[in-house]
Amino acid sequence: MTGGCATFDKIVWGDDKTKTKRRIETPIEAELGAVSPYIIVPSDDWSDKQISHHARALAGWKCLNSSAVCASPQLLITSKNWKHKEAFMNSLKTAFTSTEGYPIFYNGTQDRVDQAANAYPADQVQKIAPKKGALKPIIVKSLTEKDLGSWSTQNEAFAPVLVNLEIEADGVKDFMKKTAEIVNSEKVFGSLSCSVMIHPTASEKIGNDGLDKWLKSMEWGTTSVNTWGGNGTLFPTGLWGAYPKHSPADVQSGIGVLSNALMYDFPQKQVLRSPFIADNHPRSAAPSMTDALLLKRMSYYVANPGFCRFASLIAAAVRAKL
Repeated sequence: MTGGCATFDKIVWGDDKTKTKRRIETPIEAELGAVSPYIIVPSDDWSDKQISHHARALAGWKCLNSSAVCASPQLLITSKNWKHKEAFMNSLKTAFTSTEGYPIFYNGTQDRVDQAANAYPADQVQKIAPKKGALKPIIVKSLTEKDLGSWSTQNEAFAPVLVNLEIEADGVKDFMKKTAEIVNSEKVFGSLSCSVMIHPTASEKIGNDGLDKWLKSMEWGTTSVNTWGGNGTLFPTGLWGAYPKHSPADVQSGIGVLSNALMYDFPQKQVLRSPFIADNHPRSAAPSMTDALLLKRMSYYVANPGFCRFASLIAAAVRAKL
């Protein structure tokens, strides 16, 4: 099943709030959500163009489907001492405000936005007003490690809520070590998907072995390097689901995996990798007409593959890149 913890609990436990007597004994697997960490590894070498590119990409992934996505980025983690933090946050706000906006269609969206806003001091809550549209994102700024366990780190908003957690760290290696400890802890809800953006110079500092060791330590079903964790749903030979550490009594991101076409026994997680700057990163918080055409033709091809549909897909991809 998919949905949220409340849906799973109602099916498995019924009205038993103590979760001591199951309503049904049939084993149930579930794909549920998380607060979906989005980690930006600090580096002084980000250019203005790269800052703008990644701000627009984050805004695009956040606004996808009006944020009603189980992998929607929610916990933005940066270094307090990152040289480009203010420039990135300003660029992110610009990306949100420049969109035409999205409708709110999922029940309770505004209520959860209000819950998140009311959980923090008013001067930390930045309300975004797009050009038009009912969807009005909020950014909660300047959270510290003392705020771990607060509403937005313990509840999946399933709404346009983005909170910025700033970590005190001495260099790239220390930042990544602390980040892994934080997102793997009980103070951060879930384990479905996690994204990390790392500049090539920062990657060089920790080395391939260091990055692989860090990825191995991540207790998340999908960890994506330089792309969105939600892209993990696109690969039938990969897998999609929570890291195997939850139980029916504390289900969080769920139990079991989807896909796994190669039928691996007891899979733990998958890792996706992408170039730091990639053509398939969103270019704005709202898809363009060429993006929409590309996705439409991709859907047609996946549903019914054929040469003509493949050629049509390639034509749309070339047009989208221009």
